[in-house]
Amino acid sequence: MTGRPIAVDSKNDLAVVSFPLSGATTAVLSNAAKPQLGEDLMVFGYLLIGILSTSGNLTRGSVSALAGIHDDAPHLLISAPIHGNSGGPVVNAAGQVIGVVTYKLDALRAAKASGDIPQNVNSR
Repeated sequence: MTGRPIAVDSKNDLAVVSFPLSGATTAVLSNAAKPQLGEDLMVFGYLLIGILSTSGNLTRGSVSALAGIHDDAPHLLISAPIHGNSGGPVVNAAGQVIGVVTYKLDALRAAKASGDIPQNVNSR
């Protein structure tokens, strides 16, 4: 099946693609200006393929900061474990997409720099 690109963001390596699926349920994008601090969320993705379930994994968390590393405003920090599912949807409690997974903090690098092992520092 071939999709048709609707919007492409080369800088962030993202695209919105339309597929000819009749009767299919699709994701709804949130129209909120920005998620709220502490807001509950879920992340879906295919984590550690070959080790975990091939049917995908759903993890829960919350918005833990309203800016990313070094106060990077376009990013949020989330507490949901992501384990490498970059590009997976980040969904709020209403089932609306509020973002996509972009990266997780390199725990070993952060531990060497700070002397502490960070926990649940991931970004949308």
